Formats: sequence, C-alpha cells, structure tokens
Amino acid sequence: DLPYFGFFWTISVSHENANGFSSMDDRLLDKLKRMEREGVLNEAMIVLLSDHGMRWGPIRDTFVGWYEERLPFLYVWLPKWFRDERPGAYRSLRANRNRLTSPFDLYETLREVLSLSGGRANPASGCPKCRSLLSGPVPRIRGCSDAGISSHWCACTTFQPADPRDPLVRRGLRTFLEHVDNVLDRYRDKRGRRVCARLGLKKLHRVDQVVDFERNRDSNGSRVYFYLIQVSPGDGKFEFTVRYHGENGTYTVSDHDVSRLNSYASA
Repeated sequence: DLPYFGFFWTISVSHENANGFSSMDDRLLDKLKRMEREGVLNEAMIVLLSDHGMRWGPIRDTFVGWYEERLPFLYVWLPKWFRDERPGAYRSLRANRNRLTSPFDLYETLREVLSLSGGRANPASGCPKCRSLLSGPVPRIRGCSDAGISSHWCACTTFQPADPRDPLVRRGLRTFLEHVDNVLDRYRDKRGRRVCARLGLKKLHRVDQVVDFERNRDSNGSRVYFYLIQVSPGDGKFEFTVRYHGENGTYTVSDHDVSRLNSYASA
C-alpha cells in the first residue's frame, strides 16, 4: 500500500459564529464512524486542529476572547496497532497533552511519521528547539520562545499596567501609527495619489508592559508594550506589540504582532 496524505480545511461553519461548530458535531461523528467501519482509522493518523479560536464579534472584546485568538485546539488519533507497537510514542503523546506545544511541534510530529514510511522533510526552521510529540515529553518548564511563539501570541504572557503618560509608552504608540501610515502609503491610484486616509488615535483603551522574568534580569532598559487602541477614521480596533530597545533607544513593530479586532465592514 502506498502512503497517502489528505488535508481538508473549512472556515464557513464557525468563523463568524462561536456556536456554529456545534452544528457539525453529528456530521463529524458520522464521518469518523464511517471511517472506522471502512478501516481507515486502523491505517491512518488523524489530526483535527484549528488555527485559532473565535476572534471576531463581541467575544473578542473580552479577556476570554484574547485567549480564544491564541489557543487553537488539537486532537490526534493513532491506530491501535501503532499504540501497541510503539507504546513509548503513545505515552509521550499523552504526556504532551498538558505541556506547552505549538504548530512547530506538530510539524515535527508529522515529519517523524513521514520518516517511518521512508519520506523526508526539512526541520522546522522557525523553532530549532521544537520536537516531535511522539519522541518524548516536552519540558514541563517551557517558555513561549522555546516553542517558537512570539510574545504577542503567547497565552502565558504576564502583564502589568503601564502609565499611558510615560514618554516611552507614547513614543511606542506613535511608532505604531507611523508604521501603519507607511503601509497605507504604498496604496496609490494610477496617478500616484494616496488612496488611504491617515489614521489618528481616537482612544487608547489599554496599554500594558509585558513581564519577561528572564529578560528583566538584564539592565539595558529594553521593554515590550502591548496596546489596545481605536483609530479614526474607520473606528478600527487594533491590538499590537511594540518593542523598545533600551541599548539604542529604538522601537520596532512587526506586522505579525498586530491584530485587528473588528472587521472592515463594521468600521
């Protein structure tokens, strides 16, 4: 028998409705039962996952919504014969249910399964410390950086309120608005005229400083700030991370560390 790989993705059922996915419970159960009757579950590893939780609508304005965006689900099925032949791998998978893991670890897991059938794939370049969930328990004490998760997306992040009047905080906010303006400035009509309005601060809802116990041992004054703001025109709500580098007094903003909380249609 030739090895095979199938990938199926859907967003229409649950993307706009936190309760929508429950409407698929019976259909998904019927599908899995059919796969069991046909013997598919005895010859395949099944992975059910999401890329995030609910990140649109009123729930996203709550603290639970903050976690929703950062905590996708992951379920893994291993055939019984695999569990019997490789009990150590199965114990490892079960142990890792309660450890901090990331998609990089899942990638390494799939890479290990691929190697069992003679296939090859490059290691996850974004996380040198990540490992297969079948090759042993990941460390109990594991930070987000060890799992390839940036501080903006880290559900383990500890915050402390920052003073919005602090010059460092205000310059960080200005850095973000300038960053957005530079992005919008690229959009021009055929005559080269700018087509997007310049965004200004309408309201600063919250600003916190990320507490990094490891880096706080350093004395160079570097800090990470987490903001929630609303801009005008458009009333767009943004969460974003700004890094202040104390050694040279500069700020950095990454597109990957920005979340828009409301849709453009609602603005």
